[in-house]
Amino acid sequence: MKSTQDRATLSPTVSRIVDVIDQRIRDGSYAVGEWLPTERALAEEFEVSRMLIRSAIKELERLELISCASHRRPTVLQRRLPVVRHASPVSRNVAMWVCPAPSWPATAMTMRGVQQVLTDNWRLVVGSPTGDTKQQRIDSELRFLRQIQRDRDVDGLIIEYLGGQLNLPILEELRESDLKMVFIGHEPPDGFPAHHVGVDDRRSIERAVKQLLRIGHSTIGYVSNFDEVSTVANRLAGYQKALRQAGLECHPDLIARDPGPPGDDDLEGCERLVEQLMCGPNPPTAIVTVNDVVAFRVLHALKARSIRVPQDVSLIGFDGIERWSQSERFLTTSEQPFQEMGTVAAELLFEAIEHEGDHPPKHILLDAPLRVFSSIRAISGD
Repeated sequence: MKSTQDRATLSPTVSRIVDVIDQRIRDGSYAVGEWLPTERALAEEFEVSRMLIRSAIKELERLELISCASHRRPTVLQRRLPVVRHASPVSRNVAMWVCPAPSWPATAMTMRGVQQVLTDNWRLVVGSPTGDTKQQRIDSELRFLRQIQRDRDVDGLIIEYLGGQLNLPILEELRESDLKMVFIGHEPPDGFPAHHVGVDDRRSIERAVKQLLRIGHSTIGYVSNFDEVSTVANRLAGYQKALRQAGLECHPDLIARDPGPPGDDDLEGCERLVEQLMCGPNPPTAIVTVNDVVAFRVLHALKARSIRVPQDVSLIGFDGIERWSQSERFLTTSEQPFQEMGTVAAELLFEAIEHEGDHPPKHILLDAPLRVFSSIRAISGD
């Protein structure tokens, strides 16, 4: 391994740490002859791994700002003159595959989180699905990954994966080419261990169901969709687990799948499933949905049948998309931390780029807290 490295090859995270410590040496916060803080303290301050702190220390030693010796902390050697940034003509790229589109508010926040980690000599190359059918969207993902495979200027990939087992071969080829990858939101496909950043979908849905149980609901429906991704399966599993823990049976007639709109604002499929749920022998007093988009489709379908939310049925979504609306929030929902997900994914990616070789994959699950608004009500006193 090389004992020195070009500053342009450092990850954005390590460069940021070096710049901060450099500034502290120049302004006297770290005086000549003093020890630097411990690796542990620096890792906690910058909220990174100790491996990244060690990389920053190596760079500071290369710049002759500190002196390192075995079994003792680094000491400050000198104060720098006012810094002149090392402008590099080398531009490096991170690719990002996002769903459904960069203009979607949640996606835009995730991208913002990634961009907060990038420094000036890094660019973000973004792709998103095209086409009207599921297969067309998966095919567009394959084309994007093929482009990344041909582009030797791409150092890493953050991917909200859609392709299941269909696009697994291209993922294997990208790994063989030593492209670093982090899956965001959706888990990697079975048989492909890789870094992943998401939210704890099961726990979040369990929390939503338990909230309804606490306020008196015992007949709780669930509306999912037909997306074959981990988030959909995990949220359904969370709903089922919460009911089992409460000693309640998971009735199949209380679970439905929204087929999605065949055209813009088309509620025909959703109206049929709402009729199926509400006209059964034991209609639900509350409905939990796989995401906010499905929740609002269910809401409109309920209104079309003169069923009021929350007076007649309580309703809970997942994502928190109303936070970007100009109107007052109505829907109770598990709120995903999209920007934080982007930041954590980018940090994890650059850690992988910084440290060559294969390392055990990390799975980081963030919390999606339940935000309670006026779409649910207690029925315990009814």
